[in-house]
Amino acid sequence: MPSALNVGKPSATRGKWTTKYYGVTAAQTFVVGDWVYLDSSGTLAICATASNDVGNIKILGRALANASDILALPSGVAVCPVSIPSDDGEFIIQLYHSTAASAVMAETAMDVPTVLPLRNQGGLWVANVETDGTNDRVVIVERHPKYPHSEQYGWFWGRISPADLLWESGT
Repeated sequence: MPSALNVGKPSATRGKWTTKYYGVTAAQTFVVGDWVYLDSSGTLAICATASNDVGNIKILGRALANASDILALPSGVAVCPVSIPSDDGEFIIQLYHSTAASAVMAETAMDVPTVLPLRNQGGLWVANVETDGTNDRVVIVERHPKYPHSEQYGWFWGRISPADLLWESGT
């Protein structure tokens, strides 16, 4: 039984993921496993700073290098690999709520697709049941077999909602 948020970065994946390379926005501090997007300059930026949900952006994928390492490289070679999910690209994600007893998902919620906000909680990426209905991004696909229903901070297989992915970059 997880008593805290503890899914590592990057978490396990399944389905198809493609690796592509992009420049990094100056002063970025994302690390391996952080969700990133392309900003208005066409360079990588973290999807949400710590303790925030992802806002109204198109998610590109997960960084496969630390921004500081990429920014330290000479220009011209300073590109960051990004793992971009296809429509079947899934990842392990943990539920989050600031009140632990509420960080659960009833078995009946698995009967229909559940979509929750993607949150950067202290550097860990979680599905935020506390702000459900606002900027929902993560489609919960399946409960991880290790955790029974109504488990606090349970683990699930999820994927980014197709409407929230920057599809043209992943093909």
